[in-house]
Amino acid sequence: DGDGVGDVCDNCVDDSNAGQEDGDDDGVGDACDLCPGSDDGADSDADGVPDGCDNCADDTNAGQEDGDDDGVGDACDNCPQDANANQADDDDDGVGDVCDVAVFKRGDGDGSGVVELTDAVFLFEFLFIGGEASACEDAADTNDDGEVDISDGVAVLNWLFLGGFEPLPPGPSACDEDTSDDGLAECEYPEGSCEI
Repeated sequence: DGDGVGDVCDNCVDDSNAGQEDGDDDGVGDACDLCPGSDDGADSDADGVPDGCDNCADDTNAGQEDGDDDGVGDACDNCPQDANANQADDDDDGVGDVCDVAVFKRGDGDGSGVVELTDAVFLFEFLFIGGEASACEDAADTNDDGEVDISDGVAVLNWLFLGGFEPLPPGPSACDEDTSDDGLAECEYPEGSCEI
């Protein structure tokens, strides 16, 4: 590199740095240091990016892609499309809180994946004889009035047997997000029920 320091002793063989400055004492000169302030030799995931500058130090991602610009690489981001630098995941499901949107079938209070007579029975048992509460109050709230009450069980029965209104969006046939802000508890619709 013509800096007057022989290649054997030069801490930046391809970059001119006569003073051989190495601010982080990692043996790599500042002129060619990949990660100033950090040890260039530490690379847990062996992707060629030192841990100190790697946005996913434990997951290989040489390109350092970060689609949402939150400082967490896409390879290890629990919400790669939505910025969430803190990676909060209150329910520990591997999906960050920022993008963890509950989906369910309206009227399926028992979470079986099908809106049927058992949903009304399940709801009446909960309301009147101390049965199990629905893991997804939004699914049990058939009429989407923000309350789980007798009218929801009646609405299921009316729809099934008397030609009453179909449960409101997202409806009884396909899982989707709640379109209303009703203040009900976070929905924990059973995994797999959307495939039924």
